[in-house]
Amino acid sequence: GEGFVTPIDDMGPTRTEAMPEVLALLSDGFVQSGYDLNWLLATIARTEVYQRGRGEWTPFEELAGGAVSPITRLDADQLYDAALTALGVESLSGQSTRRFGRITPFGTERDRFREVFFEDPSTPKQDIVGGIPQALLLMNSEALERAIDSDGRTFVAALLNRFDDNRDAVIETYLRFVGREPTADEQRIALAHVRDAGRRAGFEDLAWALLNSAEFLSKR
Repeated sequence: GEGFVTPIDDMGPTRTEAMPEVLALLSDGFVQSGYDLNWLLATIARTEVYQRGRGEWTPFEELAGGAVSPITRLDADQLYDAALTALGVESLSGQSTRRFGRITPFGTERDRFREVFFEDPSTPKQDIVGGIPQALLLMNSEALERAIDSDGRTFVAALLNRFDDNRDAVIETYLRFVGREPTADEQRIALAHVRDAGRRAGFEDLAWALLNSAEFLSKR
């Protein structure tokens, strides 16, 4: 999640890169491969440092000493694609969006995510935090609400058709959105809400809550 030089768009003779031996090795190998991006990505992905677990932010130059890479927020495109995958829809586009009391057409819903979740690539990863406009988009987006609706061709609709047991459906929802099974407390709370709100509304609410969670918004 961090470049050899910070900021990443300011390389030059006056900059001192982190881990220069590693940068030189990758650079030479990349040239010898014929500038093959597949070689470069595969080489990085096979390193022990890349495969370590995630944790608190650590300066890049200290990674070789046993630290782990940081948990960071998804960027705009990653978040948009993750939402499509989790919700089981192909697109959120094609709608006008209310903004500041007026109806304002965006080119696409992806463009809207890019506008609201834009981050300067020179900003250190550990300094990137969410803001109110980002939270409001995820909480109040009509496009996302339609994609969660159990009446449509969505993940929630398919979930209710596939699972008769609410416990199994809760587990599947957690696996879908955050890549893990719920804890005992999370499962208890979710099942209680489904009983109180009704099956359809309860699982729509669960999907909405997980979509808005810090865990969904992060890379780990």
